[in-house]
Amino acid sequence: LIKDSSYIKTYVTALVIATAILAISTIYLFIIDGYSLIELNLGLRSRVSGLIGNPNILTNFYIISVPILVLSLMFYRNAIKKSVVVSILILFIVGLTLTISRTAILGVLLSTLFIFFLFRKKYFYWSMFCLVLMVLNILIYEPFGSLTSLLFRLERGLAGREFIWDISIGIIKDNPIFGIGVGVFKLEMFNYFPIMLDSWVGRELVKLHEITATGTNLSHNLFLGFYTDMGIVGFSTAIFFATIFFRTGIKTLIIYKSIDSKDYYLILALFLGGATMFVRALFDSVGILSYGVITSDLPFWLIFGSLLHYYKNHPHNFIKE
Repeated sequence: LIKDSSYIKTYVTALVIATAILAISTIYLFIIDGYSLIELNLGLRSRVSGLIGNPNILTNFYIISVPILVLSLMFYRNAIKKSVVVSILILFIVGLTLTISRTAILGVLLSTLFIFFLFRKKYFYWSMFCLVLMVLNILIYEPFGSLTSLLFRLERGLAGREFIWDISIGIIKDNPIFGIGVGVFKLEMFNYFPIMLDSWVGRELVKLHEITATGTNLSHNLFLGFYTDMGIVGFSTAIFFATIFFRTGIKTLIIYKSIDSKDYYLILALFLGGATMFVRALFDSVGILSYGVITSDLPFWLIFGSLLHYYKNHPHNFIKE
């Protein structure tokens, strides 16, 4: 599938175009259906996600595409190209905001700050100053704090994830060696339910149980999900897989930076997108190794495959076979 770096650039371009289409569809649906941010954050309406039904799957596209655009913006000299990239970035930011995904927003923010820290220290310090100022306003000025809490659902904390994690930990305690088996989580989860089913969180978890596919692991954590399904072997596999990604990515970055390759910036963007996915996998496991849904995982595997290509085919063949 990948013969040379031109293929990778084609895949990346296609990914950005697909993300733009998804963002436009999200904004279009938000407008024509009469959504409001207040209704979305109060849970009065389903979160808007355009052409993809699951907003958590949709946000994976933003997590991977935004670092690519930010790095492009850093080094483009042509004013027209810069204007196009800025316009697409604004489109992505609006689309991402409408998904109300705090983990995705945090992931995009962290990857952007990292890019600024590496290449534009002034932007980094200004961004940090603005963030500190915003936090102080939230703490000191009550109306602003209330608005921020409403927009980002701060009053909901982890949105029930802590209870799902309790369920997963309970399953692990009873099945520490082999787990409960792949596809069994939904059948067992109510045996470990830590709260009343008629509570707000309980009703939300029941709804989540009803709308997800049979066999889905709802642990909302990649490592807990693998452990509950496959025990120690599953947990070790998840750790090993994450280690391979980070080791491959970091070694590839070091190699291409040492030879001053123009591909270094694209590799960095791909690595940041994948690394952010793993950070997000601590809270939402969809998008890396999901059950039966290639749509959610395809962006990650495209960038991981691209990193592996660069790792094995760098110009001076520094890597020992």
